[in-house]
Amino acid sequence: MFLEMKNMIRYFPAFGLGLGGLIIWQIIVDYFDIPKYLFPSPVNVLDSLFAHGGDMLIHLGVTMEIAVSAFFIAVVVGVGIAFIMVQNEKLENAIFPYVIIIQVTPVVALAPLIVLLINDTFWALVLCAVLIAIFPVISNTTLGLKSISPELMILFKMYNAGKVQIFLRLRIMNALPYFFGSLKITSGLSIVGAVVGGFVAGSTGANSGISYDILQDGYNLEVSQMFGSVFLLSIAGILFFSITSYFNWLFLRKWHESLVRRTE
Repeated sequence: MFLEMKNMIRYFPAFGLGLGGLIIWQIIVDYFDIPKYLFPSPVNVLDSLFAHGGDMLIHLGVTMEIAVSAFFIAVVVGVGIAFIMVQNEKLENAIFPYVIIIQVTPVVALAPLIVLLINDTFWALVLCAVLIAIFPVISNTTLGLKSISPELMILFKMYNAGKVQIFLRLRIMNALPYFFGSLKITSGLSIVGAVVGGFVAGSTGANSGISYDILQDGYNLEVSQMFGSVFLLSIAGILFFSITSYFNWLFLRKWHESLVRRTE
C-alpha cells in the first residue's frame, strides 16, 4: 500500500505542471480573445470532444489497430533480423546498410507509392508504420546481443557451454533490457507511422483512421476538433507506452540493476 502511494505521489508534479499549463492556456485565450478557429481554448477542445468524441474514438480505434499490428510485425521482423546479423559479422555488414536506408528514407515520400502498390488500405498503412517503427528494435536488440561481458563469456566457455547455450542463456538474457527499451520507442513510432500513413491515404476516408478526422478538420477550420483528435492520440500513445513499460518492469524487476535499485 505504501509503495503504491509512493508511486502515485511521484507523478503529482507532472499532473500539477499539466494542470497549470491548461489554466495558463485558457487565461491567455480568454484575455486576448483569440478566435477558436485560430487557437482554441481547453474548454473549446473539451466541448468538441463531448460533441464529436464518439466518431473520434471509432477512427482512433482504426489507427490503433494499424499501430498495434505494425508494432508486433516490427518486433517479430526486427528481432529476427537482429538474430541473423549477430551470428556473422559478414551478414551484419551486408544487411545493416539497408536497415539504415530504411531508417533515413522519409516514409512520407514512400507512403504514396506504398498506398498505390497495395490495394488494401489497412495493410498499406501497416507497412508505412512498420518502416518507421522497426529500426529501434533491430538496432537495440543487435547491440544487446553483442554487448557481452568478456568475463561472462570466459566463464561460460570454462563450463563447456555450447553456442546454443551461450546464445540462449547469455546473449538473449543480456539483450532483454535493450529489447524492452526498444519496445518503448517502437510503441510511439508505430502510432506516428499509422498517422503519417493515414495523412497520405486520407482520401480513403475513415479507413485511414483518425488522420482522416485531422485532415477534414483542417480543411473546415475546425481547429478545436483537431486538438481533440491530437489529445486522444496522445492518451492512446501514453497507454501504449505504459503497457510496454509494464512488461519491461515485469521481466527485469527481479534481476536488472535499473529496477532492483529502485525497489530497494
